[in-house]
Amino acid sequence: MDSQETSPTSPSQSPWFGLLLGATPALVVGVGMWFEARWATGILQRWDFLVAWGVLWVFLLGQRLWTANPFAGSGYRWAMLAAPVPALVAMVTLGGPITNDEYAYIYQAEQLASGQMTEALPAPAADGSSLLEVFRRRQLYEDPEQGVRFAKYAPGSSLALTPLVALGLPPLVTTLLLALLNLRLLYCLAKRLDLGPPAIAAVLYATSPFFLLVHSSVQSEVFTTPAVLGLALVLLRARQQASGMSWSHGMWIGALSGWVFLVRPLTGVLVALTATLVVLAWTKSWSLKLRTLGLATVGGLPFLAFLLWWNQQLTGDWGTNVYELYAQKYGPFDPKLLPERIPIDVYGKGDFVQGLLRQSARWGVALGGMLGAIGLGFWGCWQLRKRDGGFAFAVALLIPLAYAWHWYPGHRAYLGPLYAFESCGLLLLGLLAFAKRMPQRQGNALILACLACGGAVFAVRWPLIADEAQARSMPQRVAAEAPAGAVIFLPPKREGRKELAFKYWTPSLPEDLQDPTARVVLRTSGRFPAPRLVQEFGLQDRPLFYLRPDPEDSRQGTLEAFSLPR
Repeated sequence: MDSQETSPTSPSQSPWFGLLLGATPALVVGVGMWFEARWATGILQRWDFLVAWGVLWVFLLGQRLWTANPFAGSGYRWAMLAAPVPALVAMVTLGGPITNDEYAYIYQAEQLASGQMTEALPAPAADGSSLLEVFRRRQLYEDPEQGVRFAKYAPGSSLALTPLVALGLPPLVTTLLLALLNLRLLYCLAKRLDLGPPAIAAVLYATSPFFLLVHSSVQSEVFTTPAVLGLALVLLRARQQASGMSWSHGMWIGALSGWVFLVRPLTGVLVALTATLVVLAWTKSWSLKLRTLGLATVGGLPFLAFLLWWNQQLTGDWGTNVYELYAQKYGPFDPKLLPERIPIDVYGKGDFVQGLLRQSARWGVALGGMLGAIGLGFWGCWQLRKRDGGFAFAVALLIPLAYAWHWYPGHRAYLGPLYAFESCGLLLLGLLAFAKRMPQRQGNALILACLACGGAVFAVRWPLIADEAQARSMPQRVAAEAPAGAVIFLPPKREGRKELAFKYWTPSLPEDLQDPTARVVLRTSGRFPAPRLVQEFGLQDRPLFYLRPDPEDSRQGTLEAFSLPR
């Protein structure tokens, strides 16, 4: 450690102000939850605050009990093997994603793996009415004029999933591999920043509840995080090399920023802007600045060109992305109409203050599982600014600020702020940097508390993820008990909770009806009851079942066989 037990604690070494600042949003929300205030609903789950508070107490107690130095030794490398556990457990136990976004990424990856960008819409019914509602899925854009549908998101996540989907492997294998890549990148960053044994940074990341939760999913942030960490490493290497920034550094800056843009366009813009500012501030030589930025532009152009081509193919206009089409259809963008129509996907119409409180309160318990640790993460990144050019601090600050304008709060199961996941590893580096400047016992206790207890918040959240996955996959799990070739009809909205009938339950794809051995799940509605669908699709010779969900438990359901008179 840099400081001794007897040395006076300077403001830059004391954790109390940073912990208090980082904990304040969560404390405010905790008070709101205690008084059952509407504005606090859904931000934190039942045990998040208490567990994070408990980890803080472990830190306080550890200052007196722990003498071990977490910065000594190299045995942490083996602990990094814990990182793939969430993805492996999810593959074995969950039975599928828990958000419609993830279903959309996988759907588009399946289309790409089959050599298609779009899927043909089902043919009209005998009376000319559309049968689309029988197969409708959330987060897919249907284009009746062209007779096709496709996922509403930028193509990056689906492209990353496509190779393994084509090989018939579970999509979460991609998440597992990227988790290991993230740990390796963080290891390299910690080594270059001389933050003790670099394996500590990777293990701190691997035991962070935020990391564990998100890497049980295929959320788009999983695919952007390696690029953000890689960009931080490129910038750091360029600043530390005596020869300065080479042409390859510039190309890597552009390519990594371009990939982030291809997955999450707004995040890509923010990351590219931050990298540009770091380059501009790095040297006084304008020729070097212009050369680097020129090479970065060349490195990023292929990704921009691909996205524009993608837009042209799907929307007919290179300047109009699919997300915009979807938002215009279900939004709308006009804020005057929002009281009359609840927006489905309108970016930038949210309450900024509420959005910022929501994200910062979740951050208050997500980093290391300790209440307020995020404050020390930011403080440490600020202390590292002269070494990394301020990249970590700027990314960690700009992304949450930008996404605070988003009206959608993010999925409750993934803790959050999901939109700022890319900065989690960078903030953990800041936490390590701050710990090394603290008095020895405090620094030891801080890191050991996070390492020992960081997974506690994940353990508390995991049942929520498991329940959500069981509820969403219920029709498919129940259908697996039916005979081969069976057709299972989902109840219409009026017979059950609307979100279960439409938002949760995913019907089979239209082409699945062509396989006589496939078990097919179809929606029903007032216009299209089961008997009419049997006639429309010629299903008279197949086993027919109604799905009867358990009214007390959305994870359970039963099949009721029926047949139609011939």
